[in-house]
Amino acid sequence: MFLPSHLIALYARLSKDRSGLSENAQIQFAEGLEFVEDGGGQVSLKFKDNDISASKFSKKPRDEYDKLIAAIKRGEVEYIVVTEMTRLYRRIEELLDLIKLAETTRLRGIWTTDGIGYDLSTPEGIHAAIGAVNNAMLESAKISKRQKRKKKAQAQAGLYLGGKKAYGYEGPIRDENDVIINRGRINIAVIEDEKENWLKCVDRVIAGEPQLSIVHSMNKKGIPSPEGKEWAIGNFKRTLTLERYVIFDPEDQEQHGTLVHNGTAYRAAWPGFISREKHELLLARFRDAAAPWASRGQPKGRSYLLTGFTYCGRCGNAARGGGRQLPNRYQRRYNCRPRDNHGAIVGCGKIFRDAEALDAFVTEAVLYRFDSPEVNRALTPTDDRSEVNQLIRTLTEHRQRRSVLLREYSLGEHTKADFDFMRDTLDAEIESTQTALGKLQDANAAAILPTEGALREHWEANEPEWRRTVIKLLVEKVVIHPSRPGGATWNGRRFDPACVEIVWLH
Repeated sequence: MFLPSHLIALYARLSKDRSGLSENAQIQFAEGLEFVEDGGGQVSLKFKDNDISASKFSKKPRDEYDKLIAAIKRGEVEYIVVTEMTRLYRRIEELLDLIKLAETTRLRGIWTTDGIGYDLSTPEGIHAAIGAVNNAMLESAKISKRQKRKKKAQAQAGLYLGGKKAYGYEGPIRDENDVIINRGRINIAVIEDEKENWLKCVDRVIAGEPQLSIVHSMNKKGIPSPEGKEWAIGNFKRTLTLERYVIFDPEDQEQHGTLVHNGTAYRAAWPGFISREKHELLLARFRDAAAPWASRGQPKGRSYLLTGFTYCGRCGNAARGGGRQLPNRYQRRYNCRPRDNHGAIVGCGKIFRDAEALDAFVTEAVLYRFDSPEVNRALTPTDDRSEVNQLIRTLTEHRQRRSVLLREYSLGEHTKADFDFMRDTLDAEIESTQTALGKLQDANAAAILPTEGALREHWEANEPEWRRTVIKLLVEKVVIHPSRPGGATWNGRRFDPACVEIVWLH
């Protein structure tokens, strides 16, 4: 069968072994080596791909197979030995490429360890090899259909379909032998402290706190992401917006979550965390969120608490954060700047105020005002549930119509021009509905506030952007008027409260 001088390459491949029962690459090598030696030959090269499929449904590259092809092109292979043809090919296109290589290189054929040989130099051998691969392709197609049916059945039952650990739910737990011991609980059983943190993040986003501020505060506190690493804007947004957290049926007393498979939503086996209404409000807030400083790499957001609230009492220009170096310290101030970044005149440039003193004064005023019964009543969320529900129904209908339109276009039921027009029209309606949802959120922004009497403790513990969000609930603007030389002091600082006007919203 073989001669000692023949150049023989062993190739082994193992698709993902989920059960632990499939033969591994080393076993394939041992079988192949025994077969070659029994046939009088010697193995010169070995190639193995683990956890890689050879079917047309796989998109993963086979690195070791590519090395095998390179060795053939270099004239280093005359025979390829595999345990069975399906280890090498389930794609007719790849076999045809190999047949062409047999015409220009030293390659002569393929042998399987059950004694079947395919001589690629003869029409009969080529025909037999093509037949073997065709059979493998048919089997692969059957397997794919079975897997799709199984996945669909699992989805209809709401079962976990695999994937990475979802935040708020258990990941795989292994014993000392590296065996998973909680298979029925993976991504189903709730981790309560992660759920609590997830819900707090949702409330903070809906209330208008910038994502970067929330991410920074969690990393500062050492709260890990689902991967056990630091949070970033990307994984933070993905984690919060997953539909798995949405309660599938509001009438379901057990409040199961949502499983989405191939564009269809099913009642999941795991518990959901939030209502569909709140999920849509969250999406709308993410869409409308504006943090221009985030794109400039400022990880902590604004360093001046009242930027955007403070205005000059002389000319009405916005007063912005700035500072100056004094003999013994650096003073942070709010300044009315006479010119903008383009050199145009925008203000008088006459008003300055110590930032530390102004921040402290406005903070005390805000905390005091929150104790007012009138303010508490004003901040009670309005009952806009019916309007929100109607907007969500409208948004859902628009999205369903868009999905139907895509399917119709793929079937050739619309021209490209008609499809573009209808799609753009639906996208505009979706955007308009999302904007309307976003406008309703400010009325419910008080959700970020702690329980009564605990606001002052939370104030110092939270990030500046959180404090700005709280201030936004009450303050329209802060006007700094000219002060008299040698004016009054407040709280141990040279600061005159009479020259500061807070314009309240409530």
